[in-house]
Formats: sequence, C-alpha cells, structure tokens
Amino acid sequence: MATKKDDNISSNFFRLLKSIQDSLINLFDLREDTDKEGTIEGIKKYIELKGYNVWILVCAAVIASIGLDLNSAAVIIGAMLISPLMSPILGIGLAIGINDRETLWKSCQNFLIATIASIGTSCLYFYITPFGDATPEILARTNPTLLDVGVALFGGIAGIVAGSHKDKTNALPGVAIATALMPPLCTVGFGLATGNWDIWTDALYLFFINAVIISFVTFLFVRMLRFPVKEYVTASERIRYNFLISIFVVIFICPSILILLNRIDNFRSQQNIRNLVEQINGDPYNDWTVIGRPVIYNEDSIPKLKLFIAGDFIPVDSLSKIENMLLNCSFGGYELDLTQSDVFSDEEREALLAEAKTQNQEIVLEVQKQIEERFKSIEGAKEKQKSLDSLRAEQNRFWTIRDEVEAMYPEAYVVTEAAIPSKYLDADSVMQPLKISYLYMRWDKALKKDKKRIADYEMRIKRYIVNRFEYDSLLIVAHD
Repeated sequence: MATKKDDNISSNFFRLLKSIQDSLINLFDLREDTDKEGTIEGIKKYIELKGYNVWILVCAAVIASIGLDLNSAAVIIGAMLISPLMSPILGIGLAIGINDRETLWKSCQNFLIATIASIGTSCLYFYITPFGDATPEILARTNPTLLDVGVALFGGIAGIVAGSHKDKTNALPGVAIATALMPPLCTVGFGLATGNWDIWTDALYLFFINAVIISFVTFLFVRMLRFPVKEYVTASERIRYNFLISIFVVIFICPSILILLNRIDNFRSQQNIRNLVEQINGDPYNDWTVIGRPVIYNEDSIPKLKLFIAGDFIPVDSLSKIENMLLNCSFGGYELDLTQSDVFSDEEREALLAEAKTQNQEIVLEVQKQIEERFKSIEGAKEKQKSLDSLRAEQNRFWTIRDEVEAMYPEAYVVTEAAIPSKYLDADSVMQPLKISYLYMRWDKALKKDKKRIADYEMRIKRYIVNRFEYDSLLIVAHD
C-alpha cells in the first residue's frame, strides 16, 4: 500500500511539472503569432535608402547633432524616433538567417551608405557650429561597455519580436530609443570635426556594438522561428556558418567586457578612497585632515596613494595608523605618499607670502587695466550716444521747420536741410567755429514768376528760422 501511495504522489508531481512546462511554453511561444512572409516583406521594403528615406536620415542626423551640441536629451530622443537606420541592420540579420545573398548585399550596401551619410552630416554640423564643446551627452557615447551590449541585445529582441507579430504593436519606437543608433554616429562626426581620436573611435565602436548585436539577434530569431530560407545549405555548412558568426560576435564584444571591468575597478577604487578619507577625517584623535581627492599612480611599477594633508605635523608613529587604514580599505601593497600643505619653515612661509603679494599686485594691476578699458568703452559709447542724440535733434528740428514754414506759406515746399561747418575771424583776429545751414525749397509754379514776392518770403522765412532756432547763418536755396 505504501508503494502505491508513493507512486501516486510521484505521478502527480511529474504531472504538475509537465503542466507548468506546458504553460511556460504556451506563454513564451511566438510561432502562432508570427507573420513570417509579412515580416520578410516588411523588412525588405524599407532596406533601400532612397528618396524620402534619405531626407529623413539627414534630418535625423542634424536633429541628433543639435541635441548633442545643446546637451538636450529630448531633442536626441526625437532624432532616434525618426531615424531609418534600423531597417538595413534588421535586413542583414534577416538575410543571413534565410540565406538570402541578394538581400544581404543590398542591406550591407545601404547600411554603409547610411553610416557615411550620417557621419558626414554630423561632421559638417559640428564643423560650423559656434559651440562645439564635448557636452555630457556626447561623452556618454564614448565609453561602451557590456551593459550597452545588453541594451542592444534586448532592444534587438524586442524589435524583431514586435516586427514579426501579425498585429503590429507600438514597441518599435521604444526599441529605436533604447538602441540609440543615431547619437553614436553623430558623436563620431563630432570627434572627426574636432580632431578627437578617442571620442570618434569609442563612439564608432558603440554604434557597431548596437548594429552587430541587433543583426545577430535578428539572425537567431529568424532561425529559431524557422523562417523560409531562400537558398538551402547542407547541415554541416549551416553549423559552420553559425559557429563563425557566434565567434565573430563574441570577439567583437570582448573589448566592451574589458571596458566594463575597468569601470567596475575604477568605481571600487573611488569607493575605497571615500571610505579611507572618512576613516581618517572621522578619527577624533587626529589633528590633521585629508583635503582634496587622493591620487592613485604608479612609479617604477609600484602603486602609490598620494594624500594631501592639512593641519599639524604628522608624527612618525601616526603613519602606521594610516597604513593600517589603507589595509582596511583594500589598498594593501600601496605605498603612502603624503603631502602636508600646512607644514612650512619660516623661510618657506616668507617666500610664499612674498609670492602671494606679488600675485596680488599683478591681479590688482590687471583689474585696474580692465576698469580703465571699461571706462574708455563707456566714454566711447557716450560719445556715440551724444552724436546720435544730436542727429536725432537735427532731424526733429528739420521736420518742425518744414511743418511750420509750409503752414505759414502754402506756396512753399521745404525739400531738405544741410549744414556745413566753417570758421571766421573775430574782432581779435581769432578763428571761431561757424556752421552755415542751407535750406533747400521749392515754390509753387504760379509764384515762380513773381521774383519780388519770393524774395520777400525768403527774407521772412530766414528771419523766422534764425530767431526761432538760433542758427549761426542760414541760406535759402531754390530747388527746381
């Protein structure tokens, strides 16, 4: 009886495991909802960069470059959404997966064209932009690690799954943002335009990480979902191709693994440095303090840790305490290099004071020079403003003269006014400045024959203007 009961428990347990397995398979199964023919047709349709695709690509490159230049994440995201770079990359993975050499060649060709066009556009932008500094958004694309491989991996999975579904979803815009293909290319353009080797090589590697991983993921899913192949190959050839592709991808991502390990090591070193500084500064028995950031360096293949200390002189017996703290903070094997900023001899203090005094005098002279230049510029601006005010007053005076003269003498038309600076000898034979003003006028045709009346009018107008506006000398000139 016990044996039969145990058999029933075992049978029920395996039945439960089988049920869970079937549920998981059904949950993650993609084959029922996959439109294979539609996916192949859809990817091939947008591989070629021609016409409106080229315009969109150039616009996306310009927008991404502006976003990088202005350090604006929102603008960069907009460029990612409209960029058509994803299609040739998916086409490469699809072509390898279904053994379509024609599509593979076309995808590679258009991928190369898109890459060169994007880099060229961004390079031209950064060459003519008035800014051109390496913003945080630019520097963020210059340190590719294994984490970026993970982003490209899962972004590529989401992209091919969403693209192959019978009912298209809204996941593709999110994939475009996550994989971020356009910003690294524009960062390459920035590096080329500014001649910065490190920036453009690192950014180009980040771009190819995304492109290779997305193509590789597309290849895997096409094979896993058993898309119809165009050209059949033998089983041994297929195994060899799969092995070579996998080896290429692994070798390609190896630098990103090394970069990630280096970043982790740097992060741990900085954390250990912070712990060391907290321990030293937190000791209530210390009369000195660590200032600034400790520096790690190598000298003759010996790792050293340089500390900048402010406060009282450190006795020899306290050095062992600091060295024990080094051991506790994972700096065992490092030699201690102390720089005590507040420990000086009398001669050193006098030399420092003399140097500081000299520097202060130089600073004061420089400030005085800047103030004098500023006053000169202010005086120049005042002179310009005075000249503009004088010109504006003369213009207003002319309009007043014209309106009043034409109101008093309807037959007269005031054309313009001109003033010529001159000089004259006074009673003491001294040259004095004199401004001779000319008033150009036209008279009504009916009045032109009456010379006597015109002369009378001119005399009255001249007397009125000279007294009204305090002219030195005024001549009225008839203007035909």
